[in-house]
Amino acid sequence: MTVAALIPFRNEEVLLPCCLASLKGVADMVIGMDDHSSDRSAEIFQAAGGVVLTAEGDYSGFSQGKEKVIRQTLLEEARRRGATHFLCLDADEALTAPFRTYGRELMEGLEPGHKLALRWLTLWGSTTVFREGDYSKFHRIYRGIIVRDAEDLPSYAGFLHMPRTPGSDSRNNVTRCPLEKGALLHFTAMDLSSYQLKIAWYHCIELARSPKDAERINRFYFRDWDETHLKLRTVPEGWTEGLPAPAPSEERSVWQLAELRRLFDERGIEFFEPLEIWHIPLLREEFQRRTGRLPRKPDFFTRLRRTVRRERKRFDRWIVDVERTIRGEEE
Repeated sequence: MTVAALIPFRNEEVLLPCCLASLKGVADMVIGMDDHSSDRSAEIFQAAGGVVLTAEGDYSGFSQGKEKVIRQTLLEEARRRGATHFLCLDADEALTAPFRTYGRELMEGLEPGHKLALRWLTLWGSTTVFREGDYSKFHRIYRGIIVRDAEDLPSYAGFLHMPRTPGSDSRNNVTRCPLEKGALLHFTAMDLSSYQLKIAWYHCIELARSPKDAERINRFYFRDWDETHLKLRTVPEGWTEGLPAPAPSEERSVWQLAELRRLFDERGIEFFEPLEIWHIPLLREEFQRRTGRLPRKPDFFTRLRRTVRRERKRFDRWIVDVERTIRGEEE
């Protein structure tokens, strides 16, 4: 077994040390794709012994719909170097310490083409608490981040938010790692102002690609910043053993803000007015500066529809939890 960790990154010098430290004893090689970084990300990656590839083009590959190209390129490079298992992370994620003890044993048990999924725990406004128990979008998510190579393993497909690993995500093809043996800490929302700009950037690059889909885009991302029923749980100390603590930094969102302004310049900011992103003070001020007025707010019926949809999804997740409890399942 030869495990390759595959990590695309852009301007993640704050979080890369934590991400890379979590791979010690787990991955045999680490391969990254530098997607137009302007900070020390590539230098940090190489200093940790990683191999760095460089994304082509003038703009971020992710903003150009090239996520699948970036991830497939990383996988092919790992395959060329003899990897049998692919561990696919983002630079704002880190494996919990227990996985350094149990991870390789769990990976050795995978059949060709099969995946190992870990709980994906979203840190919220801090590096010490994560969202749990609020039946939100972030409630008990598993991500299949590891796959064993196979002759018939398909290529990546999609525009954004594709599965982290290629291949089937059906229940009979995915093994779930017990929480006490490892999980995935997601640092993207440890600084909520940076996180909001990231989600706004997703809104805008999707609308630029599909100008008639504003309603679908708003509906898809509505839950990303909803805190109506927020519940938080403290990260156990043992989970972060051996990991350097990243410090929140507004610099992480600078490039996304620059990309947003580029899109506003190219399309005109009023093109993006139907998007529900203007509650972010920085963007609302930008809109007012460019147009001389404030963006229109969603109407009452739109807000009501969003609320009903959110509560329905929370109820669905609660029903699933009740059914699991009745069956005696832990997860």
